[in-house]
Amino acid sequence: MAHISANKKRLDDIEKQSEGIRRDFDQYFLGLIKRPPTTSQAQLAGLFRKMKEDELRDWNTQDKFRFNQIHARFVSMERVWARTLKQIEDGTYRRDKFKVAQMKKRDAAKVAAESAQPAEASPGAARSNAGLDSMDALDSIDVDMGSFDDELDSRPAPRPVAPRPAPRPAPTPMSASAGSSTSALGGVSEQKLQQIHKVYVEAKRRTGEQSTLTVDALRAQMAKQVPLVQAKHGCEQVDFKVILKDGKAMLKAIPK
Repeated sequence: MAHISANKKRLDDIEKQSEGIRRDFDQYFLGLIKRPPTTSQAQLAGLFRKMKEDELRDWNTQDKFRFNQIHARFVSMERVWARTLKQIEDGTYRRDKFKVAQMKKRDAAKVAAESAQPAEASPGAARSNAGLDSMDALDSIDVDMGSFDDELDSRPAPRPVAPRPAPRPAPTPMSASAGSSTSALGGVSEQKLQQIHKVYVEAKRRTGEQSTLTVDALRAQMAKQVPLVQAKHGCEQVDFKVILKDGKAMLKAIPK
């Protein structure tokens, strides 16, 4: 009887541990705590494995049955936790989508309120509209480029922010230089390049990072990546998208 009572107490303990980890994950998914209890999860999973390998064969049928029930429930919860953590990392978790929707509503309300102000308030409204446009672009282009880093080489950072409008002459439809530039970028047009740069810089800003990446630096980096991706995947065209990975904005090359 003493052996059975000892097993019952151990089973009660691991069941309580399992339920405690489940509650901690629920609180993390609700945004009530900052970190998921992955360390406790790994420790309990290791305990399950050790008990199953070293002790379970000497237990009676009733204790084995209860152990298997607790273990199966824990494994099922682990699958749910892993799937939800992946959704959070990819930015597709429902709670994060809800936050984005609420942010859009607040920005829209702010724009509506400022548009009703006198003409001198128009600059603020313009900034709000620009913020909404950036949000839409961010959502539509996807918000990752592998391990892209805006400090790509050892060259000194670009000159301080003093925008110098130097528009290039618009290429003619049959311009050879435009065609070669598009080809060097795997089919990415100049307009798409500008859009990717805008979304990338905005994504960096939202994640609290500083970006000194210029359009020319982005073009040069993409031109380096294109032949590597084409050689690896045997494709002619390469697309690029901005993504969020581990809380950081990155640029990802996609063979087409």
